[in-house]
Amino acid sequence: MIRLSSRYADGEILFIRDPKTGNTVPTVLRTVVPSSTHSIVHRWKDGDRVDILGKTVEDKAHLWWKIFDQNSEYIDPLTVPHGASVVIR
Repeated sequence: MIRLSSRYADGEILFIRDPKTGNTVPTVLRTVVPSSTHSIVHRWKDGDRVDILGKTVEDKAHLWWKIFDQNSEYIDPLTVPHGASVVIR
């Protein structure tokens, strides 16, 4: 369920087949922020957490999603691999 106040409330819903289970899963398309000429790259390391990165970049831990909306290649921000590049604009 998506609340009307959610940033995903107006998003397009797709039904994607989970390759592991074969089940169809509803997924909301995220808005991808256009690239900026000014960005930095954070190299993900063991112990990094999305809330800490959100606090560092956005000054509020709960705004971590803004960073990951810019990095749409990471479907689950809790499973970013060690050494991955996270672009911050």
